[in-house]
Amino acid sequence: MIKRANGLWTDIILPGQRLDIPTRGSVAVLARRYTPAPQPIPVPRVAFQRTAREGSQGARLVQEAKRYLGVRYVWGGTSAHALDCSGLIFRVFSSYVPSLGRLRSYDYFRMSKIVAPETLLPGDLVFFTTDDPGPSHMGIFIGDGKFIHASSTAGGVTITSLDDPFYGQRFLGVRRLLNP
Repeated sequence: MIKRANGLWTDIILPGQRLDIPTRGSVAVLARRYTPAPQPIPVPRVAFQRTAREGSQGARLVQEAKRYLGVRYVWGGTSAHALDCSGLIFRVFSSYVPSLGRLRSYDYFRMSKIVAPETLLPGDLVFFTTDDPGPSHMGIFIGDGKFIHASSTAGGVTITSLDDPFYGQRFLGVRRLLNP
């Protein structure tokens, strides 16, 4: 009942997350509450050209993510041999955030800090609305206008330009899980 009232997809409650607790008379009203899915946004392309400072946490995150290049795509995968987009984020960030659970793109989107696209840095998360409305795909910005992600279309972990016709039109925003 609490999950439905708050639009939650998982049983995970994040620190600082605010929840509505339904009472007997208000359950139906809370269950009908609607939050529109985020829509794609235009981004200043100059922000995409940033690169990681050597030795920065962002550079280390990018280096860790690149270790998985070529790993095959498997929906729900979290191993070093099979990953999906959110599984890649889990693998890369779990050593930096030990309490990080295996979540979906939508959950990472909700738990991470909003970042203005013009302040995009390597190691930041980039989100796209692909299959479903809202944040249904994600990757890690690596600098020079590119991001690394586990792509079902490519069949594995790959690097793609943010100006790619498919992803460029579906760019949803930038979020920060850790300070790069």
